[in-house]
Amino acid sequence: AQTPVPLISISSVNQFNFTAQYNGGLPNSQTLTFTNAVGTLNWTISNIPNWLNVTPTSEISNNAQVQLRPNTTSLNPNQSPY
Repeated sequence: AQTPVPLISISSVNQFNFTAQYNGGLPNSQTLTFTNAVGTLNWTISNIPNWLNVTPTSEISNNAQVQLRPNTTSLNPNQSPY
């Protein structure tokens, strides 16, 4: 029997935009959603920059919501955009 070919759909594939004020609070998280219409996926997000919190970073599922939230406390305001 052949293994089914994944049929993956991803939201917000182009970009995420976060805005923060210097010495202000952290920006709200944004959600990356992806689904697989054929079976389950064993996925992992890698090469995450140290200023970005990603939860979860891996999962086995056919529908996932990944939260992305920048940690602006470690960023230099004179080096933007990131």
